[in-house]
Amino acid sequence: MKKYMALFVLLFFFIAIAVFYKPIFPYPFKCYGFTEYNLMFEDNKVQLNLSQDLRVFDDQTGEISFNGRVIYNKKNMIFNRKIKLSDASRLDSNTFKFTIKNKVKSLTDNTPDEILDVLLDEYTASQHTLQIDLNEIMNGVWVISTPTSFISVCHIY
Repeated sequence: MKKYMALFVLLFFFIAIAVFYKPIFPYPFKCYGFTEYNLMFEDNKVQLNLSQDLRVFDDQTGEISFNGRVIYNKKNMIFNRKIKLSDASRLDSNTFKFTIKNKVKSLTDNTPDEILDVLLDEYTASQHTLQIDLNEIMNGVWVISTPTSFISVCHIY
């Protein structure tokens, strides 16, 4: 009888896990949102109106794409970049630190590379790493932030 009771308790335990278990972080993570950055570069205002597509494929790789407009020195420019990310480390359940593998500039992008560096300063402590915190605030809506700033809100797709 004790054998059947132990089997019943184990079966109940595994059924409860299957019903109530929610993974800590959903892979692949794909999140899309819009934001406006008002930054400074060489004592001039830089305004970036961008869509951001963040993708975290697994515990090691991801990418973030920026598309939109930049206003700098009274010029309206196209900004279309993709940052490939690798060698991720999980600092906690919702914080990722990536190595920037490479930066890809679209043929239509006419924004100086220095503006990308100013934007990446919002995400990094160096030009070689990117650190982001991802927190779900409601079903399918996530906040992207860094240790020093709020970046944007995005919707998972």
